[in-house]
Amino acid sequence: MTEALKNLPVLMGAMRQEAVSGELILEHNDGVRTLFISRGELIHLKSDVAGEQFGNYLLRQGILDLASLNELLANDERYRIGEKVIQWGMMNLEERDLHLQALQEQIMIHALEHPVLAWTWHAGPMEKRLEQDLHFKLQHRHFIWNTFQESHYLMDLLTILDRETEWRWEGRNDLVESLSDLPLTPGTAYALSFLGADPISFETFRSLSNLEEEAAGRFIITLWALGALALCGGKLPSVAGEPPEAPAQTPVTPHLAMPPLPLKGPKDFPLIFPPGGGRARIHVPPPREP
Repeated sequence: MTEALKNLPVLMGAMRQEAVSGELILEHNDGVRTLFISRGELIHLKSDVAGEQFGNYLLRQGILDLASLNELLANDERYRIGEKVIQWGMMNLEERDLHLQALQEQIMIHALEHPVLAWTWHAGPMEKRLEQDLHFKLQHRHFIWNTFQESHYLMDLLTILDRETEWRWEGRNDLVESLSDLPLTPGTAYALSFLGADPISFETFRSLSNLEEEAAGRFIITLWALGALALCGGKLPSVAGEPPEAPAQTPVTPHLAMPPLPLKGPKDFPLIFPPGGGRARIHVPPPREP
């Protein structure tokens, strides 16, 4: 697995460009996190890290005390804590969803800041999963923008961008309009003017935009993950993996008939039939000259 394929921001850009659907299971040094992707967009997150459970989040926020949390956990295991806090009148649906979004932003930021040790991709549609148990759906655009900007460190991103010298990006035709709902600064708005139909490398973009190297890398990778840019030069990383190579064709050796056995005696000599008929006679070849 290449370094690019172990970098979550790069994977997010590649998944958005390929419009894949499935579950990306990430193994980090602090636990396992799962990203649910539908047509290239992140719609839900799940974490097995103890500190990233909804109950622990509510405890840290001071919304629940330890006794209330234990009571919620012990009561009716058929329902999740997110459902119980509504059933018990602790918060309404809108408040619950705001807290869930804040928690999922924390999970995503931690996923971006921790090295990916390994990952597994399970392709498949997400619509039924949303109907069955993924009741809370993220808004991909603002979620990606916020988490990519708020993360303190995007793991090894600059090293990869510097190494992939053949990578080029091109902007969609309505690039400026597609980003009108995002909080661009004057600096990023100016940098946006260098992204268009003409392919551009990271190094060229960084030098033209006057952005610091980290800010330039963060900006271009964010736009890629939002679908505003597409990689048009260099090799596109893929969670689906490379298509298997066709096996090399083994040359077929023609089957040759067994050569005639050497003549050993009169019985092995060919028969000659006279043109006018009559008895066949054995043809004995003349002896070879020594």
